[in-house]
Amino acid sequence: MRARTKKVLRWLARISIIFLFVAYCAVWALARHGLFKEPDWKLFGQLPEASIVYDVAGNRIATYCLECREPVPLSKMGKFPDYAVAAEDREFWSRWTPISKRGFFRALFYDISTLSFKQGGSSISQQLARSVFAKPELLAEQKNKTHGAKLWRKARELWIAWRMERHYSHRDILEMYLNQVYCGSNRYGVAACSAYYFGKEPFALKPAETAW
Repeated sequence: MRARTKKVLRWLARISIIFLFVAYCAVWALARHGLFKEPDWKLFGQLPEASIVYDVAGNRIATYCLECREPVPLSKMGKFPDYAVAAEDREFWSRWTPISKRGFFRALFYDISTLSFKQGGSSISQQLARSVFAKPELLAEQKNKTHGAKLWRKARELWIAWRMERHYSHRDILEMYLNQVYCGSNRYGVAACSAYYFGKEPFALKPAETAW
């Protein structure tokens, strides 16, 4: 009996060594291909902003921009922070990883039930990572249109989101996300979108306008 136990333990040790070796080779190969490349955090300060012209009374009379952004602090976004967390990432304030479990399992169930690979379950951090840092991977995915390209983009996006959550607080990430989110007509961020569609500051919007 003791000899059989030793034999089993030897086999388990061998399997563990093989597994660790394969895992090491996989991580090394992914690193060689740039999966763990550190994002350039300076990009947050290099996003183009709108040029706004006011009259002598302080009223906005013209806006000039290619990508219209008007960064504002979280404290001046009204109900947008609460609505964004409720709609996009309910676990945002409590989770320890950049993965939204609710969004992940919802997407997984949809993809399995439809035999597709279309549903996304990205957290707020992943969406921000994609829109700012993972553009090359997104362009490669759109060009190649393969599952491999999509998996690589998602893996890269997840790594960047993980690094981001160790570089910034959740409050900072939510503020950057709401200043970057796209709402059409070349408008980015809740301030530019609120001004374009309603002619108001974000904190002045009614609940129905904010939800829209």
